[in-house]
Amino acid sequence: SWTSMRIVSTYQEMKKVAFDVGILAIFGHLECSYKEALKHNYNILDKGYNSFPMSFPGTSYHKALMARKRLKTIVSE
Repeated sequence: SWTSMRIVSTYQEMKKVAFDVGILAIFGHLECSYKEALKHNYNILDKGYNSFPMSFPGTSYHKALMARKRLKTIVSE
């Protein structure tokens, strides 16, 4: 029955699809662990992207800066 199904956010699902397609287009086939690491760090970066630029540990901005450094390391491998 359709009534027991959960509500799907098309915006969030399209963001996931666009990310997966972008990763495939740029890097080709990746190991699942690299893809998950990229996705995890990108999501942190995305959340902190428009936050108040205050680089104190625990803030969204600081977490985004750390995620950007990790992404740089992952991509350079």
